Amino acid sequence: TVWIAVATRQSAGTRAVLCRFLGGRELIKTFAAITALDLLRRQLLDAPWTIDWAAASDAAESTGAAGAADPQLRRS
Repeated sequence: TVWIAVATRQSAGTRAVLCRFLGGRELIKTFAAITALDLLRRQLLDAPWTIDWAAASDAAESTGAAGAADPQLRRS
């Protein structure tokens, strides 16, 4: 389980996402870093934080890696 958050001074405030990644420690760290960078990119572009987890999981399965499961977006 990994919490990833982005906080800004803008009206968006703080956003956080709870991710549950499958795999070993190194794989989880890699997934967390990629997800954090993607969410930061979305924040900077003022894009929605919706993530196509099915596509991400399919891509991970095709490479032999475990995908993400059960994301929960939260805003505070």
